[in-house]
Amino acid sequence: MIQKGKTVKLDSGRRIRVDELINSGGQGSAYRATEINSGQRGVLKIFHDRFKNGDTRKRLRFILDQDLKKACSAIEPPVDILDTKEKLGHYTPYVGEHSLEDLLGNPDFTLSEGIQLAIALAHPVAIMDHRGIAHGDLQSENIRITKAGSVYRAHLIDIDNFSAPGVPWPSCVGHNLYMASELRRALAKAQPAVPTVATDRYSLGVLMHEIILLKHPSAGNDDTEADVQKAMCSGKWLMDPAAPDRPKVNLGGYPTTVLNADLARLFRSALSLDPMKRPSAETWEAELWKAFNAIYCCPRCGGQFVVDVSKIACPLCNRSFPHLTLRVNGHGRPIPLANASMLIGRTDLGGSQKVSARHAVFRRVGPETWLESIGSNGTYRRNGSEWIRLPDRKPMLVKVDDRLLLGDVEVQLN
Repeated sequence: MIQKGKTVKLDSGRRIRVDELINSGGQGSAYRATEINSGQRGVLKIFHDRFKNGDTRKRLRFILDQDLKKACSAIEPPVDILDTKEKLGHYTPYVGEHSLEDLLGNPDFTLSEGIQLAIALAHPVAIMDHRGIAHGDLQSENIRITKAGSVYRAHLIDIDNFSAPGVPWPSCVGHNLYMASELRRALAKAQPAVPTVATDRYSLGVLMHEIILLKHPSAGNDDTEADVQKAMCSGKWLMDPAAPDRPKVNLGGYPTTVLNADLARLFRSALSLDPMKRPSAETWEAELWKAFNAIYCCPRCGGQFVVDVSKIACPLCNRSFPHLTLRVNGHGRPIPLANASMLIGRTDLGGSQKVSARHAVFRRVGPETWLESIGSNGTYRRNGSEWIRLPDRKPMLVKVDDRLLLGDVEVQLN
């Protein structure tokens, strides 16, 4: 323990005043602290005596030398070391008033804001991933949240449990609710359990689940610690909307059907027993951006979800989206474009030889309809007094009252 109000001098010459104790954990005790000259608030962590050794010093020197804050402003590594005869610790400037755990305890953000927050988290994790550095304790208490307007930022803190090649192993393995299956098995067998980039990817998948769907992946299988252990070591996403044995009861948060197929695929892979199958933070970031740009708000219930070809109705209120109808020459037999994907060709349009047997594909993506021209004689759209050829094999958005020319057959969308 350090007496409140005591001033200590760090390796760089920085002087800080020790304020109240925040908490005491397995590695050491954390104190609020204030830099004397600047008034900057921060956290001073003092290691327990058993960690006051050469390995801990090597680890601290390594992480300071990485200059991670310069690589990404959302990474909050230690910036200075306290190394005296009595104490070994480090100092980190304070960031944010709330942790992700606080935010998830009373979530008041929309799905689109949740996906934006997930992107903000994926980015700093990707920076560390690229350097081969595992955070080693990715969990909701080690992510601080700040907000500018409607934009969230996620800051990684408590990086001193990191793991990296050529550096002594960390002393802890992370939080039980975020721990990869291989670490759980190693601990159960009293074998070495060392966090890696691959175990970070498992933890990141759990965090993504909590942020986007507002529930832990073990929800519904968490009555006992043994149930959680079994669920987290199953290698399966137990809420997979494509699984026949998926939960039929409300487990809180959002139903998994608000996701698109690509995000669902990432969740299946993220919880895999095979570390090589887990998506990287960079992959999460890329797919989340695509999902963010495909969010739709249902006009009936106001709920948000990510649209793709599987969505022909709101997954929250089951309201079907209106579909377009195709009519030859504007008054012929109606062809409802009601399926997720419909191929239109020569036999559908009267048999003209200018129309290919497989001429165009209409795909419904949520409330929108997209056309992909695949016929040899092309597809045109009327623009004023001109017919403009649409690009081949490139999806184009179409809408009510569009006039199209498929080969030499004019059709109208109603």
